[in-house]
Amino acid sequence: YAIPGTVIPDANLAAGTELGRFGPPSGSYLAPDGTPFAQLSLPPKSASSPYFRYVVDDPTMLPPGWQIEQSRAAPWFHQPGGGTQYRIIAPPGKDASVDALIESGYLKVVRK
Repeated sequence: YAIPGTVIPDANLAAGTELGRFGPPSGSYLAPDGTPFAQLSLPPKSASSPYFRYVVDDPTMLPPGWQIEQSRAAPWFHQPGGGTQYRIIAPPGKDASVDALIESGYLKVVRK
């Protein structure tokens, strides 16, 4: 969920932008790499999920009609929220996965 008034419907992320997420790449949300857990207002069980890092490799590879929605995470799950979050949206307004952006060439997995 987003803090009302913070949604930017079509954010442009530059090549080299570093992102991360708690949990597998089947999810549709990312955040700037290193965003504190509490600022993302995730369910407490997500704290024990693996953390994955990504980088925007080629912004021109965002599939046609797709968008990256930027917002600030609303307080939830007894977390303060407030962190920047990015939601991957495919037509017709449905959540899409990080996996799909890796397959398209938009994102690249960062190996440790």
